[in-house]
Amino acid sequence: MTDLDLITLRLFVEVCDARSIQRVAEREKLDRSAITKRLAKLEDQLNTKLIKRVGHAVQPTPEGMMLREYAKKLLIESEKITSLLKHKNVGYSGTITIASSSSNVGAALTNDLASFMALSEQSNVQMVVNEMMVSKDVVQAVRDGVASLGIIWDNTETSDLQTVNYTEDQLAVVAPKGHPLSKLKSVDFKEVLKYEMVATKNTRHTEALLRRSGGIDSDLPNIRIKVEVDLWESGLKMVAHGVGVLVCSANFADQYASVWGLVVIPIKDTWAHRKLKICYKNSLQTALSERLIKHLVFQHHSVNLERS
Repeated sequence: MTDLDLITLRLFVEVCDARSIQRVAEREKLDRSAITKRLAKLEDQLNTKLIKRVGHAVQPTPEGMMLREYAKKLLIESEKITSLLKHKNVGYSGTITIASSSSNVGAALTNDLASFMALSEQSNVQMVVNEMMVSKDVVQAVRDGVASLGIIWDNTETSDLQTVNYTEDQLAVVAPKGHPLSKLKSVDFKEVLKYEMVATKNTRHTEALLRRSGGIDSDLPNIRIKVEVDLWESGLKMVAHGVGVLVCSANFADQYASVWGLVVIPIKDTWAHRKLKICYKNSLQTALSERLIKHLVFQHHSVNLERS
């Protein structure tokens, strides 16, 4: 069997989604017969019926649906390669500042920034990451021009700024091994309130917001804070020493769990599943910051496609 053609796979996915060969032909400015021939050749290559006609429309067969899912992933990876390499001879220079909460810095953002800086055209770029406790401070830093862009929780007020979907995060309660919660696969937040907690200086503020918005039932008891810390890493260390449990990003906690003997239990409540966005100010954007934004978004392209 010859190798599968990416152009044919892209057209196949478009036909599956549009349920029409004619519609795709008009959009791509191709002859309908050219697309039909490509699809027929694809079916011959795989010796499988992929498309069937239903009335005036077409739809994928079960085998076609399976191929569509694999093809979409393959096309996304192909786009990533193209995006990363097409400017390989273009150099960038300067300093770019990113503002984010420390929990986001310690999760997906770290890897994404590292992959950006590893590209050859960024060899003359310097990066500054300002870690802040809450998203509203990140937004203010972007508004003031202190940061070129910020990573925020999507429920944060961002008037006069532009935003784009970045990725998703799950809040979890972190407990030491042997703690009653450590046996659970997931937990309702009301169960967490039975135990003393390690908190940051903004925990009370966040709790109040959730109670006002209905995220936390107003009849539930208040958080019992045993110790307050400035840094998430310090909070996790306190948990490891058995001081209390901590609510933070699951992605962030996972990095320390095995080393410090911690168990990370996802919180079931709706508010605990967070969507993260990139915020920026158009008037302050440079070619470098625009490139970084595109890079960050593309690292989670499949997530953003599913969400749109």
